[in-house]
Amino acid sequence: MKREHIESLSQQAVAVPEAVRPLTGRATFSTVVKERHYQDREIIDLALAHAPTEKTESVYNRATHMTRRRALLQEWADFLLASAMESAELVDGCRRV
Repeated sequence: MKREHIESLSQQAVAVPEAVRPLTGRATFSTVVKERHYQDREIIDLALAHAPTEKTESVYNRATHMTRRRALLQEWADFLLASAMESAELVDGCRRV
């Protein structure tokens, strides 16, 4: 039975329209977050929409762990944006006078 896809997004990602959300960086997310929270590797795989490898588990385990998934994704968004430029600075830097 195929699982319903449930998105667990950070606050920043929710603010961005779905059509412009980037789909890249999954490997980087997986690597960095697993380095920080190895004990949550199964939840990280859920956040990446990975299916369980064991068929029995996918049939019986329907846990979504949404609270922890959102917390991990929020930490990832905060990590990415910690040194990011404000959008006004970014736009002003690209303008030619």
